Amino acid sequence: MVCCQAEAGTVVAIYSLNHKSVGRATHAPGTASAHVQYIMRPRAASEIIAHQMPDRMGPAMSWMDEQEQASRKNARVIDKVMVALPRELDAIERAELVTAFACEVTKGRVPWVAAIHDMGKDAQNPHAHFAFRDKDIDTGKRVLRLSDSE
Repeated sequence: MVCCQAEAGTVVAIYSLNHKSVGRATHAPGTASAHVQYIMRPRAASEIIAHQMPDRMGPAMSWMDEQEQASRKNARVIDKVMVALPRELDAIERAELVTAFACEVTKGRVPWVAAIHDMGKDAQNPHAHFAFRDKDIDTGKRVLRLSDSE
């Protein structure tokens, strides 16, 4: 049996997730906003979805720079996550899946932005990029702790 088949003729989506963090002490100033610019570029992102932060490139970059400047000098600025999306889903289903994933991870407590890449060279490799700002909207404390070691 091939590893990506559940039973004869049934194909299962391949799972892929990549996580990295951007910190003030480990990255050059503006790295977080540069990542936002990269994931939101119009020729790659068919859809941008955001919660508690701007969903347009310029304002999102400015917002991210402000967040970075307001952080401690050794703070983590963002957690970057990239996930593969099933090719079998249409654009609406992909957006729903991306939103559901982000809401499950964050429980609505932290700002995030996601960009769905499924155009051009990514048409056969749909995926979503996330930038999570792990700072609780109400308390300002870290809640996700995605980058913490065990």
